[in-house]
Amino acid sequence: VTSTLPPASAGHVKRLAGMTSSATTIRCNIDRPELHFQLTPLPLRPGEPQAAWLQRVLLWHACHLPAWALEGGIVVFCGTAVLAAAAALSVQLPKPCGAGHRPAIAYLGTTKLTAAQRREAITRFESERHAILFTTEAWSHGAGRAGVHLVIHADLGRSVLDFWQR
Repeated sequence: VTSTLPPASAGHVKRLAGMTSSATTIRCNIDRPELHFQLTPLPLRPGEPQAAWLQRVLLWHACHLPAWALEGGIVVFCGTAVLAAAAALSVQLPKPCGAGHRPAIAYLGTTKLTAAQRREAITRFESERHAILFTTEAWSHGAGRAGVHLVIHADLGRSVLDFWQR
């Protein structure tokens, strides 16, 4: 079950899942009225490292967004694993009410992390209410977590479908 699978891919997914081509496919509206989109253009300054830019982006959001948007987890999609890893090591954002910093976690997918490292990253992200997950496209396919209130795109991905999947 997926809300974003293009109809042209349904047959391929059925074959991968061992289903017959006559298996029933149920499609429904993917309208998500609870989602709010906002473009916040904060350009990279000349000579500014990308991780420092992400720090500035997160601090800007912490000062300008309503409190509900910062109450849960945060996912930051990065264009490269290098940026996601660097940001997880250097970016800090206070937890709501100033109770320390949010845990920062890198999830870099199957080519950069072992299966055990991926499980540990996801378990940590799921167990920490205010965690920030810095990730590539890897987390947008088949992953999810309740309580994510803010998603930031450091880039827009390869296509509109990739953006929506995120």
